[in-house]
Amino acid sequence: MPDLERKLVTYGNSDVLERLNTQFRQIEQRINTLQVTLQFEKVTHEELKMRFEQLEKAHEKQSEELKETRQQLRALKTENKQLREKEVSLKEKLNNFKQLSIIVKNPKNANAITELNSKLDDYIRYIEETITLLRTI
Repeated sequence: MPDLERKLVTYGNSDVLERLNTQFRQIEQRINTLQVTLQFEKVTHEELKMRFEQLEKAHEKQSEELKETRQQLRALKTENKQLREKEVSLKEKLNNFKQLSIIVKNPKNANAITELNSKLDDYIRYIEETITLLRTI
């Protein structure tokens, strides 16, 4: 120790000690600056990490909502297709009914309709008699 003190005393008035002291203070300032920067970076990192987690949760939620929406869309497409088929069927039935209405309203067809109705009645009776006969057998 005494040698060190002597050296310090010896170099106390010299420019070398002053330069070393200045360099040491500059290094301390850089260390302080780096520590502050590191702390800032840590805080920024934590904020970014929290924001990323929030965005990840929001993405997962949107993904689930998108899946549900797609399922609903598929169901609606199926329902729409069924409704279109029913619409076509109803249009055909309406068209057939209009044609039948025209035929029925035509006075020329009155005798033919009466004859057709009586034939249908005869046919229904024949079927009922056949069913009764089959039950007795």
